[in-house]
Formats: sequence, C-alpha cells, structure tokens
Amino acid sequence: MEETTGGRRQEMKTAYMIATWKEYQFENLINDHFAYNEDGIKTIITDDYKETYSAEVDNFSFDWQNLEVKFSVKKPWDDEAEEEKFYIVPIYKKEEEQKMKWQETALEIVKEAFDQYKDNEEEAINFIWESVDGCGSVIYTTEAYETVNDARITDYETFEEANEELIEMGSNQIGKGETIDDLITRLAFLIVNRKAINYYYSLLKEKVDKEEVKEAH
Repeated sequence: MEETTGGRRQEMKTAYMIATWKEYQFENLINDHFAYNEDGIKTIITDDYKETYSAEVDNFSFDWQNLEVKFSVKKPWDDEAEEEKFYIVPIYKKEEEQKMKWQETALEIVKEAFDQYKDNEEEAINFIWESVDGCGSVIYTTEAYETVNDARITDYETFEEANEELIEMGSNQIGKGETIDDLITRLAFLIVNRKAINYYYSLLKEKVDKEEVKEAH
C-alpha cells in the first residue's frame, strides 16, 4: 500500500495492535506494542500476561475474518487454564522515517500564531485551531496514528487531556459509516491542538512575566 505525503510516495504496511473489546476505544488496548504477523501478536499477548500475571499462554487460534484471537491462559493461582479472547486492530505504519514530530508541528503553529496575534487570545486560538486542522500530523491517516501512539507513550498528560475532551464531545465512538481511522484522526487533532494551546499560554505567560520584570525596574 502507498500513500502520497508532501509529494513523496511512502510505502505502507499493515501493523496490528491488540484490544480487549470489539468496540474499540484507546483505553481497551492491552499495551502500546505493534505486531506485523501472527507470531508478533502471540509475543505481545504472551509477554503482557507474563509481566502482569506471571501466567502461561498457549493454544493460539486466529480468526482473521472477525479479527479475533483466542488462546488459553494458566495463571499461578488457577487449577486449570482458561480460554481468553482479544481483538486485532489493524493500523498502517510508514516504513520510512517519520516526518516532523507532532510536538514540533504544534510549536511551529504556535510561534506563527504568537507572531501574528500576540496576546489576542481569541484570534490566536482560532488560528491554532485552523492550522492544526490542516497539518500533516492530523490529516494523513498514518501520521495521525503515529501522533496518537507517540503521545500516549511520550506525553501521556496531553494524550489524556485530549482523550477526555474527545469523550466530553461524544466523539469517542466509531459512528455509522466510519472506521477506526476516523476516531484516530479526531483524537490526533485534539492532541496537537491541546499541545499547541498549552504552548501558546506558556509563551503568553513568559511575555507577561518579562513585562512585569521590566516595569519593576
């Protein structure tokens, strides 16, 4: 699979994450890891159960039509193994190096907003919103996935703020005619937007602090 971004053709490949519920939401992922085949999926599940429960996992059975994986789990305190079932979540990842990270994108947008509007908060926030809505970290599906996954690992506070906002908006479900891609791009937008707004208020505070110091002298 290929996608064109910024005039370049990028090779795509399918990767998989593992969720506990079929009605996929981010909090249902068992961890942040990706797999590219059945062996990789087995490793993700086995390592997770071993780390969490010191459990033994075996007898994997894959149903790719329904994106399900069944397996048996033997926990130390159980007399017999029990059958469990998880859900396979397909995503797409670029094989080439990632472009500008979403944090850098947010910072560049804020610098431009601050240069143009300074402490005019309403205009600056509107500019940020419109700019984020058109940036590559949000509008390209593969980059949106990378934005969400990177934020979840490296900036969980921003990820959580954006996820809570998504829930408050009632946009954390896959709607009729949508796919998981639509959910991912919505969350990616809120992540970059939240980070940019936080950057803006940091710059605004820095400006006010400098003015107060200058007045004091």
